[in-house]
Amino acid sequence: MASFSSAHMLAQARQHPLIPVFYHASEEYARTVLAAGYAAGVRLFEFTNRGEDAPAIFARLQRFVEAEYPDLLLGAGTIYTPEHAGRFIEAAPTSSSSPSPAPKWPPSAAATTWPGCPAPKP
Repeated sequence: MASFSSAHMLAQARQHPLIPVFYHASEEYARTVLAAGYAAGVRLFEFTNRGEDAPAIFARLQRFVEAEYPDLLLGAGTIYTPEHAGRFIEAAPTSSSSPSPAPKWPPSAAATTWPGCPAPKP
């Protein structure tokens, strides 16, 4: 499982300021989007908590990223509550983003949390 420090994440965000925010219910389609973004130079990517299966899809995407693109930082977005956070914890996101005050992640979670922009609640 990849682990990146908050300082590394911030450095990556400064070096690669484009951070796509995306959700799709098809894991295969999401993999294609990740691959295309990576080929274009994207190194930070946010998969949003928009669908019922988002946590499960995210977990599989995280394993895909670790195997194929180990320097790509994949974060979980649209995290409103500790319950939302808990659904993503096992997949070990490198970051999380919340359009409202950030929920508390358990101390065992290594994710860096940063503010997001307002979005309708899922």
